[in-house]
Amino acid sequence: MKVYLATMGCQMNRLDSRLVMASLCSIGVLALLIAVQGCHRMPDQSTFLSMGAAPDEAVVQLRCAKIPHIEHIAAHCWFAEYDPNGRTWHRWEVWQKRGSGRGDWGYLRKNLMSASSGVGAGPAWVLAEWRGSESARVSTVLNDPENYPYTDTYRYWPGPNSNTYVGWVLRKADVKTELPSAAIGASYR
Repeated sequence: MKVYLATMGCQMNRLDSRLVMASLCSIGVLALLIAVQGCHRMPDQSTFLSMGAAPDEAVVQLRCAKIPHIEHIAAHCWFAEYDPNGRTWHRWEVWQKRGSGRGDWGYLRKNLMSASSGVGAGPAWVLAEWRGSESARVSTVLNDPENYPYTDTYRYWPGPNSNTYVGWVLRKADVKTELPSAAIGASYR
């Protein structure tokens, strides 16, 4: 009888420790979700140029959208570049599938989709916008895609990915912008 009770006690202790670990993991996940609720920093969109506008100057926007299935913790960022001569918007980004056509440099893509399109988990938003010398510096880097060091490599985590490209362009152009915490891979080097 003592052996049986002792064995039952050990099994209960193992069960108790599993419940404690499961509870701690659940609390950790809940805390993470609460912490990242603000990970999609969305400025007032009325302060930015709309995609339908046709200004007489070059404009570059940093746009973001939530990623499907992991939208609470991750965002995909890209650049929208307005060309006043052609009166068109161009989209520059790294995509998870290698391109094989014109406007593709490995995973780096130009005009894969419209500049304002999201990526499947809701609409895109503008995070930052540049005109004048800042816009010119960003455009210079964008229009030299062969210099991006990771055109042939893509990893969701830790990078290089779309946000790695955004961080690289901003550093090369010497433009300071705070990316959202959901821009996983932005600091990959």
